[in-house]
This record gives sequence, C-alpha cells and structure tokens, in this order.
Amino acid sequence: EPATMNMEQFTIGSVFVTPVFFMFPIDWIFTPRGMLVSLHLGLIATALGYTCYLTGLQSTPVATAATLNLSESIEAACWGVFILGETLLPLHLAGMSLIFASTLVLTLRPK
Repeated sequence: EPATMNMEQFTIGSVFVTPVFFMFPIDWIFTPRGMLVSLHLGLIATALGYTCYLTGLQSTPVATAATLNLSESIEAACWGVFILGETLLPLHLAGMSLIFASTLVLTLRPK
C-alpha cells in the first residue's frame, strides 16, 4: 500500500530529524500562529499534498511520473523566487537549465 509506505518513510525521516528540532528555540510552536503553521505544514502541505500525489500516480504511467518529478525542484525554486523573494545564483540557474533541458529531451524524444 503506497500510503502506508509513505507514512513509514515520513516517520523514519522525522526520527532522524528530531535532534535538529532541539537545536533551535521551539517556543514559537506554542503560539497560536505557530500551531496554525504546524497544522498547515502537517495536514495541508504534507498529508493532502502526498495524498493527491499518490492518487495521481495510480493513473499515471511510470515514465511520465518520473519525467514530471524532475520538474519539482524547478517549481520549488520558482515559488521561492516569486513568493519568498529569494535570489537565484548563476549556479542555481545552470542547474535549473540542465533539469529543464533533460526534461525536454525525455519528453520530446521519439518513442
């Protein structure tokens, strides 16, 4: 079951990340805003996001899913630039260009 496997992966990942949690102040989590942020990250961004992702994978061919998955890092970088105001360095742009080019090659090549 993909959902169970996903849950196990997140549980194992959270165990390994737990020490980092105690390296920084955590009092913000106990504020109303901190609780809302935590709930949003856990329920909407992660649970709902991966539920939609796994549902889509059930009807998407493997090659298509793998190719589309390559663009996820480009999308995240664009969100960072346009929503969070982050700055892309030339190295970032080069990496994004290589990912985009490889996605084009995989998408446009003859079958």
